[in-house]
Amino acid sequence: MMDMKMTKKIYQYMKIHKIDIQKVSKETGIDRKLFQKEPSRPLNATELCEVCSYLKIQPEEIAKDDTLF
Repeated sequence: MMDMKMTKKIYQYMKIHKIDIQKVSKETGIDRKLFQKEPSRPLNATELCEVCSYLKIQPEEIAKDDTLF
């Protein structure tokens, strides 16, 4: 599993860019509870790749962006 920091950064990215979390959850099949300020658990590697692909971003972009966390 990824650490919680990346999961929270994904949430912050979606919040900043006003991305519909319900839509992302529905279209990726990833539980929306993972896209919260306090997620129920960290995203796993497959989920991280899936959501980044959906958002058309690279995981490295999120990892390096210190403004998100």
